[in-house]
Amino acid sequence: MNQALLRTLLLSLLTLPAAQAQAAPTPLTLPPVQVTSAPAGLNAIPTAPLTFQVARSLRVQPARLETRLSTGMSTTNLGFTVMSDVTAQVTVSSDSPHLILPDGGALRLLAYTAHSVTGVALAPHRGTLTFRNSRDETVATAPYEIAPARTLNQGLRLNLSPSGGNASLSYAVSGVPQSTLDPRWNVNLGVGLDTRTGNLSTSVSVGVNW
Repeated sequence: MNQALLRTLLLSLLTLPAAQAQAAPTPLTLPPVQVTSAPAGLNAIPTAPLTFQVARSLRVQPARLETRLSTGMSTTNLGFTVMSDVTAQVTVSSDSPHLILPDGGALRLLAYTAHSVTGVALAPHRGTLTFRNSRDETVATAPYEIAPARTLNQGLRLNLSPSGGNASLSYAVSGVPQSTLDPRWNVNLGVGLDTRTGNLSTSVSVGVNW
C-alpha cells in the first residue's frame, strides 16, 4: 500500500512540469486608458481688401540707372526700386525695345514700400523709363543706360616733383580677356621732363601673359 502511494506521488511529480508547459498562457488584461484632448480650432482673421488710389508722384531709385554688360555676355539685368506715397497701381514702360520689363510693366505698389523691379536688357543702349498712374497720366520718368562690355582698361598718372625739378606723365592700357584662355597684354607709355634743363625722356614697355 505504501509502495503504491509512493509510486503515484513520483508519477505526479514527473508529469507536473510537462502539464504546465502545455497549459495555455493566461491573457494579461489591462484596464482601459482613456485619453482626452481639447479640440484645436483656427480663427481666421479677415483682411480688408486693398484700396488703390491714384498715384501723383513716384520715387525711382537709384538716381542714376546704369549698368554694363559683363565680359562675354550679350544680356544683363537692370534693377531699380519704385515707391509711392499711396497704395496704387502704375505701369512702367521703356522707349526702347531692347529692355524687357516683367509682367508687361504692371506694378502694384503699397504705400511707402519700395517695390523692386528687374528688367532684362538685350543689348547695349540708352533709353527712358516712363511711369503712368491708373489714369494713364505720366507721374515720373527716369533715363537709363546699358553700357557695352569693357574691352580695355586704361589709366593715366601725372607725377610732379618741384623740389627735384622732375615731372612725368604715364599712360597704361591693357586688354580685357574675353575668355579665360585668352592671353593678357598691357602697354605702358611714359614721358619725363627735367624742368631745370628741359631734357625730355620717353619710355615704352609692352607685356604679354598667357
